[in-house]
Amino acid sequence: MPDSEFVPIPEPSLGLVLHAHLPAVPSGEPDAPEAVWFYRVLAESYIPVLKRLARLALEGVPFRVAMHWSPVVQCALGDARVHQGFITWLEDEIDIRGGETRARRIEILKTFTHDWKKDVPAQWKALAASGHVETMAGCATHAFLPLLSHHPDFLRAQLALGRAEAPDAPGFWLPEAACSPSVAAAVQAAGARWTVLDDASPAPFLTPEGLVAFPVARPLSVLLAEPPSTDAADFVSAVKGFSVLPLEIETLGHCWPGGIDFLEALLRNAHTRTPTDFLADSPPLPLQPLPALTPVDDGAFAETWLNRRTAWLYPEIAETARAWSASARAASPEIPRVSSALAQAAREFLLCQFSDWPLFITADPEGLGIIAETRLREHLRAARDLTEQALAGNVSEHFLASRESAHSLFPRLDWRALRDAV
Repeated sequence: MPDSEFVPIPEPSLGLVLHAHLPAVPSGEPDAPEAVWFYRVLAESYIPVLKRLARLALEGVPFRVAMHWSPVVQCALGDARVHQGFITWLEDEIDIRGGETRARRIEILKTFTHDWKKDVPAQWKALAASGHVETMAGCATHAFLPLLSHHPDFLRAQLALGRAEAPDAPGFWLPEAACSPSVAAAVQAAGARWTVLDDASPAPFLTPEGLVAFPVARPLSVLLAEPPSTDAADFVSAVKGFSVLPLEIETLGHCWPGGIDFLEALLRNAHTRTPTDFLADSPPLPLQPLPALTPVDDGAFAETWLNRRTAWLYPEIAETARAWSASARAASPEIPRVSSALAQAAREFLLCQFSDWPLFITADPEGLGIIAETRLREHLRAARDLTEQALAGNVSEHFLASRESAHSLFPRLDWRALRDAV
């Protein structure tokens, strides 16, 4: 072959997609199960991962990762009362722990309060500014989007609020990697260019809806058993072509003690780039239709989220949303308390759609099923009560204040825009 026709084989590269999501932390309830879980993950995963990435960047390691932080997690990270609950929890841990655990807690307390001034989001924003992190968008409350496909107004509301957190991001995190043709069309219409799917396809492809799908590199995900069945060097040698691997940040450190060291080894030894980087010099991708529902949950479909234990939830969500929409159109928004009640009812309605609640009801890990159902019914009841009070023009100031205090997600939520979407 003449030299002019020689086409070099691209260097194998790894597309790491780091994602963070947890249940909403009730502000002002420092001992709630969700709060304690959040404190532990913040101490064992979020802060240590960001510290490690910052150190690698300072050393000049040329890594690139895509990263998504759910709006629910971002809300908790910006809440002063959650900050204080975390500090108190750390101080209690320091009092009762010994050895290495106590030393780690002391170091995390210093990092959070002294070094970072309690501003965790500033750390990944600095990594984005230096070019090491590409920020991704996602939906508002990590909803299982295919189950909203029959309610396109709900779907649009989830996407509009989530995209507002990262309006220019080309990548979109699909909760549970669950997709359908209607979801792909809505995500693409919301401005996203690519996403990650748990799909058996061997390479990226373009969907008819115009969204680029990057399948999870299954040979690599199999190797990432906890603890992994291989070391980082063997893992890197298994990377072929452009291999996309999503990792939940919560598993690194909190669930997998060696996970952060493993991540560092990958970033030091693999050629990393983001899906956006890949698309910048990629030839045209093959067109491939999506199935009615992409596989999730180790090859299953929606059974984890829709089954006999959770079937009651989705009709109640739909009925609550219809009632809220009717009230939002008929109420008297010039009354400030009515306007505030409609905004808070919308928050409660969005929090009902969090995908982990039905997952916990189905699997009941460590007794979380009861907590999940209790929170779901609490949000549904609060949304209905506030909706009815707003329509009647007789809002309980005490009840409204208590719900606003507990769940202040999207503090600048424009319920009028949401009304027009629902």
